[in-house]
Amino acid sequence: MSDKPTGGLITALIVAPLLAICCLGPIVFASFAAGIFSWIGGIDPLRIMLVMALVAIGAFYLFRWRKNHRREISTMKENSDE
Repeated sequence: MSDKPTGGLITALIVAPLLAICCLGPIVFASFAAGIFSWIGGIDPLRIMLVMALVAIGAFYLFRWRKNHRREISTMKENSDE
């Protein structure tokens, strides 16, 4: 049986972006969306990267705050039930 290295490479090229999107979730999506809208808006490439980075950082902290806020609310509910 002959296994060709291109099969593994093609599989990696297909799976890697899907894995990145699944692991990083909304942060990657928000960053891509910001980049696409910036590109359509005619912003130069350096500023597009800056916008994408700022949106990714903002989305990261937004979801981090949301997770911590939900945890605090659930802890407060558990303490009030006792």
